[in-house]
Amino acid sequence: MLRRIARPLLASVFVVDGLRAAARPQEELDHLPFAEDALGKAAERIPLPVSPDLLVRALGVAKVGAGVALGFGIAPRVAAGLLALLHTPTMLSRHPFWTETGARRREEFGGLVRDAAILGGLLLAVSDTNGKPSLAWRAEHATEQARRDAAKAAKHVAKDAKHVAKDAKRLTKHAAEEVKRSARQAAKDAKRAARSATKTVVTTAERDAAKLEAAAERTARRASRSVHKTTKRIEKDLHAAQANVESTFDHAVKDVVEGAKGIKEKAQAALPV
Repeated sequence: MLRRIARPLLASVFVVDGLRAAARPQEELDHLPFAEDALGKAAERIPLPVSPDLLVRALGVAKVGAGVALGFGIAPRVAAGLLALLHTPTMLSRHPFWTETGARRREEFGGLVRDAAILGGLLLAVSDTNGKPSLAWRAEHATEQARRDAAKAAKHVAKDAKHVAKDAKRLTKHAAEEVKRSARQAAKDAKRAARSATKTVVTTAERDAAKLEAAAERTARRASRSVHKTTKRIEKDLHAAQANVESTFDHAVKDVVEGAKGIKEKAQAALPV
């Protein structure tokens, strides 16, 4: 409620001042002797044809707009800041007490103090957050809240890490036990498989040995029969050869005997009687 009264009262000074400057710019320049030269230089720097009177009118319109906004509470902090920027050079130009002496100097200094008080009111309006926390307080509060949240999160993370470590240790122990059991079972299975394989190999070897023995016996029998047949054939051939030799010898002996008899007969016939 207090702001609804204070803001229009503070803004009314700038609305009236802005209207006077917009309506009678030359009169405003007469009250601002030091500002006329500055406005003239500013008008020369603008590329468009602008006169000091037009700049005064523009500043007056800006004061009226910012004052109305402050009075009705439309972006009051921004409006107060704009009015403070416009009021500061006007305040110094309107009351140049350092150039006066005597009573005139005291009068100008009093006016400067009054305008400075108005500037203080504008600065208070700029800092007024309408009961809400300021940006600095919000930033500090957000930083503190973020720090507390980070600490809580770190505690939760540490606690979760401990739980995870315990679970991992338990799982590792369980896995090691499972590996040991699996290794023992694999060893038992390997022994059974080795015994079974040994039995199978021995049985197969015995069966193969029996087959080889039977095959050797058959081969020996076949070889024996073959040798027997060959022996008989050789004996038969020897008997036949012996018979041939005896027959040939008998014929040769008979021929020799017959030849000897013929020689004897011839020898006897040749001897003289």
